[in-house]
Amino acid sequence: MDSRWRRKQERAMTSDLSWNVAAEKYEKLMGKIALDPPPALRRPAPELLEAAASAAVAEEEEGQWRQSEKRAERLRRRAAKAPCDDTRRLDNDLPAWMSMLPKFLQHPLM
Repeated sequence: MDSRWRRKQERAMTSDLSWNVAAEKYEKLMGKIALDPPPALRRPAPELLEAAASAAVAEEEEGQWRQSEKRAERLRRRAAKAPCDDTRRLDNDLPAWMSMLPKFLQHPLM
């Protein structure tokens, strides 16, 4: 029994138990069992990230411009259909919107 114990002690004292050895064994094990990460988890190069971000910003700005143009076109169509009360004249030759102002704001020359 003593000889077996003595051999175990000697083997434990002579073996390399540093972190480097443990890390190498871990890397080998993970290399055997690990698969390639899914595309969503892979890290692209920084220049690709920057290009993608600038493209996304440009696309968003273009979308905002498109929405603004559509909104402006809808407003132009509505304005073309609506009667224009501002150009109508009342009997005293003032624009209709002037009659909505309080008397002290109405210009006497109009």
